[in-house]
Amino acid sequence: MTPDITSTGPGLAASVGVQPPPAPSAPTPPVPEAIVEPSPVVPVPAAAPAEPPSTENVDLDPAALQFFLSPRYAASSTSVQKNFSLSDDDRILLEDLDRLVLGGKTDLEGYLVALEEEFGSRLSEEQRDTMYAQLLAERFLPFGDRLKPNAMEVARAENLKLPPVSHYQIYVKPLTYSGAATEVASSAGFSLMGGPIRERLRELILSKAKGVRADVQVLDALTRSIDVGGLGLDRPTADKALAAMNDIISRANVMSEDEYANWLSDEARKKAAPVAPPVIAQDVPLSPDEAEIAAIQARMPKPGPSSELDKAIEATVQTLTYKPDDEYISKRLRNVISSRLRNVRSQMELKQLLMRDTKVGGMGMDATQAEGLAKQIEQAYLQFHETIAQEEKSKIDTQLEEQKRKIEDRRKREAEEHAKWFEDKIRTRKTGEAQKSQVVEDMRRVMGGQTSPVAPAHPVDAKEERVQTAKFGPLVPVTQPLQKKDVPTQVKVSPATIELAQKAPSRPSLDGMSYGGPQLVGLVGELKALSVAEFRRLSKNPQEAAMKIRQKIETLEQESFDKKVDGIRAFQESKLQGAYMALVGESFRTMKPVVALAEEKRKAGSDTLSPDEIAAIVALNSALHF
Repeated sequence: MTPDITSTGPGLAASVGVQPPPAPSAPTPPVPEAIVEPSPVVPVPAAAPAEPPSTENVDLDPAALQFFLSPRYAASSTSVQKNFSLSDDDRILLEDLDRLVLGGKTDLEGYLVALEEEFGSRLSEEQRDTMYAQLLAERFLPFGDRLKPNAMEVARAENLKLPPVSHYQIYVKPLTYSGAATEVASSAGFSLMGGPIRERLRELILSKAKGVRADVQVLDALTRSIDVGGLGLDRPTADKALAAMNDIISRANVMSEDEYANWLSDEARKKAAPVAPPVIAQDVPLSPDEAEIAAIQARMPKPGPSSELDKAIEATVQTLTYKPDDEYISKRLRNVISSRLRNVRSQMELKQLLMRDTKVGGMGMDATQAEGLAKQIEQAYLQFHETIAQEEKSKIDTQLEEQKRKIEDRRKREAEEHAKWFEDKIRTRKTGEAQKSQVVEDMRRVMGGQTSPVAPAHPVDAKEERVQTAKFGPLVPVTQPLQKKDVPTQVKVSPATIELAQKAPSRPSLDGMSYGGPQLVGLVGELKALSVAEFRRLSKNPQEAAMKIRQKIETLEQESFDKKVDGIRAFQESKLQGAYMALVGESFRTMKPVVALAEEKRKAGSDTLSPDEIAAIVALNSALHF
């Protein structure tokens, strides 16, 4: 039977920091019988061995206890027991060791030592490494840096390869709504793809946490197309996102960014030791540390609106008679005010937005309420719009100046790089010409000093000549025409060349000019001539084919920046890009995802792009910029 966690075996005791029981003291030397009279022997009880720490005394914090009692941990225990044929006692032992680690009684290094003592002789080396890696990944990786050393560091030190597990974190600090959006995307396995998608997911989490939306409404928004305000997820991914959203809201304290900032300030004040205000006497100056702190506090800006738009929105909200209690609706109202103050929406569009239902981005007001609120916002527009427009114009001017400076810096850098490249090219060409002239001069000198008019063959050339003779036969004079024109008899070729020339088909001619095979084109021409078939000929793997196209453009970039631009434009004009853009255009018209549309066409027999090819082209287009 597997020993219990409280057993006193030497391996497990050492792993959890328990000292072995002290050895019995040495016996007293015997005394001669003549001196000491015999006395009755009194039995002395043996010293009780030291007890190892029991898991009953291990206190877990709420987050660790919640994880320890969660279905995820139970599923991990069942999986480990089944994968490695462990007994129920082994499962209890592993759970007790986990509690010791999560309770801070031992670290992960001692945890692995205890596992080695227990399972080292029962499992093979490969099975032990696999089990240790699964335990670290499923039970301790979610705790991150709360464990010192953490699971990743211990796995790296022990050369253990952690298996892939679904994203799961233990939250001991509050989460902002944006942070919760990142966690939901990581758990469900999709990318936020920029600011708008992240903001929409943040609003969904906010509305779900506040009880504004039910699960069905959240699921509808997750699967709705991006063009109509959704996230465009497929149903399985949306189900995962909804499950992750509910799990995070139930386990973590999710709050707004302003609330999180206040929480951080409160935590900082709690950690700081209470200091009594200094009593400054007339003859006692401030210490250097106190003077530095006072100077820093004097330089710190007071919190307030950071721009004219923020100030105008805040002033407008204070003047409105409508004050929503819900934070979600309040933020939406601020966005509505901002859009009108910046003249993004007209007065009529503002009224329509105020009367639109809250489920589709509106405020849900009736006509009378919308009319009254629109008049108040319009008064704020007349008061603040000019100031906001001037501020926006100054920001744009600043950005334009910064962009011009960056463009000039880039042109200067590219000019310097091109000048260096041209200088290296000229130097290399001059060196090659000098070497060629030297070789010709040496050949003339050698030929001039010999009695024979022909210089001796180089050993390498003689070896190649023997190989060619063995492969094609000796050179013979030409007695038959190779093409329509006779070849002079003094020219010698191999019989194989004559046979190939006779079998070659005649070439079309026009006005006495013969035309051979395909005309050679540069890299720009190759990129412009790319079709779907040519793309597939580059490689069976679409990612490798896209990499080859990118390498062609990088080769053009080495020559000059203008060549790179020509190459990118040539690729954008190719039939391959045209096939992709045709799918994108049809996707917008039919409101179907591009990949789904391509699959539908392929099932119908059309030779269109596959999903892997579409992904490769999208990644290539993202990488090609100038």
